Amino acid sequence: MMHLVQQFEYLKIQLEAIKLATNNFANENCIGRGGFGKVYKGELVHYKGKEIVAIKRLDPVFGQGNPEFWREIIMLSLYKHDNIVSLLGFCDESDEKILVYEYASRRSLDSYLNKDDLIWIQRLNICIGAARGLAYLHNPFGTQQRVLHRDIKSSNILLDENWNAKISDLGLSKFGPANQDYTFLVTNGVGTIGYCDPLYMETGLLTKESDVYSFGVVLFEVLCGRLCIGNKNGIHRPLTGLVRQYYSQNKIKEIIFGKIKDEMNPKSLEAFTTIAYRCLSRDLEERPLMTDIVSILESALEYQLELNSFDLKNNPIQSSSYEQGETTQEKSSDVLVLMLCSIGVWEGFYPLRNKWIRLPTIPADECFKHSQQESLAVGSELLVFGRELVGFVIWKYSFIRRQWVRCEGINHPRCLFGSGTLGSISIVAGGFDINGQTIKSAELYDSSTGRWEILPDMHSPRRLCSSFFMDKKFYVIGGMTSSTDSLTCGEEFDLNAKHWRKIDGMYPIIVKKVAQAPPLVAVVSNELYALDYLSSMVKKYDKNKNTWDVLGRLPVKASSMEGLKMTTRDHRCYIICSIISHRVSYMATDPGRQVDIQNKRSAKWRANQYEH
Repeated sequence: MMHLVQQFEYLKIQLEAIKLATNNFANENCIGRGGFGKVYKGELVHYKGKEIVAIKRLDPVFGQGNPEFWREIIMLSLYKHDNIVSLLGFCDESDEKILVYEYASRRSLDSYLNKDDLIWIQRLNICIGAARGLAYLHNPFGTQQRVLHRDIKSSNILLDENWNAKISDLGLSKFGPANQDYTFLVTNGVGTIGYCDPLYMETGLLTKESDVYSFGVVLFEVLCGRLCIGNKNGIHRPLTGLVRQYYSQNKIKEIIFGKIKDEMNPKSLEAFTTIAYRCLSRDLEERPLMTDIVSILESALEYQLELNSFDLKNNPIQSSSYEQGETTQEKSSDVLVLMLCSIGVWEGFYPLRNKWIRLPTIPADECFKHSQQESLAVGSELLVFGRELVGFVIWKYSFIRRQWVRCEGINHPRCLFGSGTLGSISIVAGGFDINGQTIKSAELYDSSTGRWEILPDMHSPRRLCSSFFMDKKFYVIGGMTSSTDSLTCGEEFDLNAKHWRKIDGMYPIIVKKVAQAPPLVAVVSNELYALDYLSSMVKKYDKNKNTWDVLGRLPVKASSMEGLKMTTRDHRCYIICSIISHRVSYMATDPGRQVDIQNKRSAKWRANQYEH
């Protein structure tokens, strides 16, 4: 046990600090109870800084002791993913066993199942996030050990302030080999009644399909708006029995929850229920892989968001954007769309369904239609920045309401700015103001409220900078201070501390004393990649050394004049080589798999072209 303590020493938090954060475990700070003890909310200083955290105090009376305690520390330290709750620290002093996690402000999914205001699109997005987290545990990168969770349920799916799903409670998990189609472990049956795979309970054979069964139960909870074990007139009515009955009779619509029934695209419902029902199959081989579940749920979401569209021939792509004639990444409820604009008309391409869409025309004046337009996607909205006769304006398109409205309230109108999106919030920084001056101001837009908030100024004024979110912080790098002066420094904005930190030498390419386009950047699994469009070199940023490592050269020469872009999706990096005249060429790879970029025949790079 001593070697474990030493290995994770950096995560250790003093008991006194935890008592201070929870006011000595005061009842008013208790935010949850379970089959392990209590969870408290508190503000705590740990190795990453000071923030609001969730503190789980294990109670040995409930049966979780040293093995479960250390198992969760090991699991959450080794397996990191955007859809798995992050472990921030632990305490094992004075017979206490305490785990400290990132705080999920919206608590757990089970408390929203029967809420009318959790619309179908949000429910789909939550399911997709949870599926991605579980798919990662079943098929982790860089390790031969897969993780079988053993206790998937809606109360173990946490939701952050942006409604992002986080798989939690890995204390009952088991390791298994990841390089086999089937992983069988003989264990004592554990889990929660109603969610547990009947085959696992009968035989003691634990498989990844056991988690799939449990996830299928969660999917039907989301659809039906109730927990899997209901209680009506003192009688327990298992949800799975109702599902099997109504699904077999083709009457599943009769048990769908409340108002979401009226919101549904029939194709979305069919895709969702088909994959969810397969999860409950009594035959292990009939149950889908988690990666397949992710794909089908994404399709269900795209069906739901489908607009006036028509077919294309080939396979999916996506991109993100910067100016007029370029593109934006529509991340509405985590659906990614390649958007492009021509004389005020916005069109887009839904990746998974190979569909082009055409948005309604922006009701702006002729000046706006012919002006340079910049864009960003946030929450379920697309913001388009441009200029009308009266000055700078922003038009906002809602992918849910399917309409354009003016986006009011920005304090410092601008153009040629840097921007980044994290869930329902976006930050815009720098750029030109209405008088043509390069500025250093920044603002945060919250799509859930429609409000703009002024942030502290950056250290340096800059325009045409690259910008992105990484590790839940906002960054800008490079940019121009004038037509002849370029910046090589970056700046990091901490959303909690509301503070900018200057990072010298963060620019990935050689800066010339002339105006130049910003480098293309993409963040994949919280790792930063950049493309020098002049040399076609792809580089990766080393956070610890503040240096850039060259990964290699693109197999083909890409032209910035044709809409060169770089973006990310599902742990892969996409480089858009051309996007002109409705023809799109792209290449995609997974940077985490040590790709030989110069090898044109590598299976890890693929190139495709689309036209309409």
